[in-house]
Amino acid sequence: MPTSAHTGAGMGKIRKTWAIPIAFGALAACGSHHGSIDTSPTKVAPGARELRYEGRFDGSDPAGPRFEWPGSAVWLRFTGASAKVTLSEHSLETDEYGNVAHNWYDVAVDAQPAQPLYATEGVHTYPLAAALAPGEHMVSLRKRTEAYVGEGQLLGFELDHGAKALPVSDAPRRMPTPRITRTRTRRSPRRIWAPPRLRSPAPAPASTGTGAAAPTTPSATSTSARCPRTRPAGGTSPPGSPTRW
Repeated sequence: MPTSAHTGAGMGKIRKTWAIPIAFGALAACGSHHGSIDTSPTKVAPGARELRYEGRFDGSDPAGPRFEWPGSAVWLRFTGASAKVTLSEHSLETDEYGNVAHNWYDVAVDAQPAQPLYATEGVHTYPLAAALAPGEHMVSLRKRTEAYVGEGQLLGFELDHGAKALPVSDAPRRMPTPRITRTRTRRSPRRIWAPPRLRSPAPAPASTGTGAAAPTTPSATSTSARCPRTRPAGGTSPPGSPTRW
């Protein structure tokens, strides 16, 4: 009996000894599970149906469309507090100072102009909006520079964890741009050729003593003034009847 009692006590110690590592293992497993919670941002592919494109793009590359003409834009409607864009930039020229030129983009957040974006060589992710109020928002990215400056390619957007892209239902209005005042120059009036006047002003009638105007007869001077170009018909022409050319 003592032997059996001793044996039972020993089994209880063994069970208690094994229970401690099992409890610690369970706690470690729980801790590792909580530490592996996914907090990665939400990716929006450039070919997502929720995006709205406006302008001219080159869609030959499956990785993403390239901005072609200035004024080409992409619109994103989303939920969350921030949004980023991933662009690929390749310069095609240098400016007048010898520096490598890159593309500029106009950014608008909820139809309000934001800080313009200047792309740099290579693939980079740029912030478009941050610390926004909870709810739905809309951002737009519009290319400002000409096509010969550089090749800009859209590779996608990044949103907060748990956020999602929404379809752009209504056609958004173009973001306001600074008004350009053009100065009009006064042009000289167009000169239209006119033939010389063939009839000179009639001379004032001479006054007579009786108050009646004296009759006037055509003279050689008035005839030549009315018809400056004459030629004889049949070799001679009677005076007072000039023939026009």
